[in-house]
Amino acid sequence: EGGFTRGSIGQAVHALIHLVRHRTELLESIAFDATIAEDVRYAAIFLYVYYAQNQSVERCIQTLERFRLTHVDGFQDEVVVELVRTLREHGSAGFY
Repeated sequence: EGGFTRGSIGQAVHALIHLVRHRTELLESIAFDATIAEDVRYAAIFLYVYYAQNQSVERCIQTLERFRLTHVDGFQDEVVVELVRTLREHGSAGFY
């Protein structure tokens, strides 16, 4: 509910994910798993980009475009579109 804001459970989850060895693959898997709640899937795709952009911005863009084909959620979709634009224009996206 509180996202990844300071003091939220999300902040603790983010800290734990940082310790996971294959976190980008895991986050991508969660983002595309239709059995998982939409809000969790969006959080997973954003965290995926946070970590994966250091490996390959182009792969992040491709993954986000693929994600958009299967997920349309008004505001969240606009955030994904803006994230793709930011990655294309600046080569990275800052989340904090």
